[in-house]
Amino acid sequence: MKPTSLGNEIIFTVFGKPATQGSKVARALYNKAGKPIMKNGRVLTSTRDSNKRLASFRQDVAVSAMAELDKVGVDSFSGPLAMGVVIVRKRPKGHFGTGRNSQILKPSAPEWPTTRPDELKSVRAVEDAMTGVIYADDSQIAHHAIHTVYGDVAKTIVLLRELRTEDDLEVVDRWSRKTAMNR
Repeated sequence: MKPTSLGNEIIFTVFGKPATQGSKVARALYNKAGKPIMKNGRVLTSTRDSNKRLASFRQDVAVSAMAELDKVGVDSFSGPLAMGVVIVRKRPKGHFGTGRNSQILKPSAPEWPTTRPDELKSVRAVEDAMTGVIYADDSQIAHHAIHTVYGDVAKTIVLLRELRTEDDLEVVDRWSRKTAMNR
């Protein structure tokens, strides 16, 4: 985790494959006799996130963001925010040649990731990790700039900037494009 800061914004990196958020798994609750527990004619259920890595990823995001916020000298962001997120996926081995060509990208290898997971579920995990820690609620995020690219190392790079003027939107958009191209 490598954070840097610039005044009314924080920038940090969380290394590793990002976790996704969105899908839930539900299961029926049973009593000691093995029968479903009923209430008002319905079976009671419990739900949990389907991604087992989600809690760990959220913690990594929150710790990185808090460390960066401490460097800026701010307790939390209270106003509207713009968020830039660049998700860097490690290229699959199948995108490269074999043998002496194992470091050479095949001409048929796609330039952009188009496979699961979708980037919005990863961004949702990042947003929720900072809720109540960096900002009161992720509804404060009024603008997103999101890119998913291939790179040598899997990582998630996040910029969170206070929105004061329309120029702040352009700053976040430019940062996101530039960071995505530099991977």
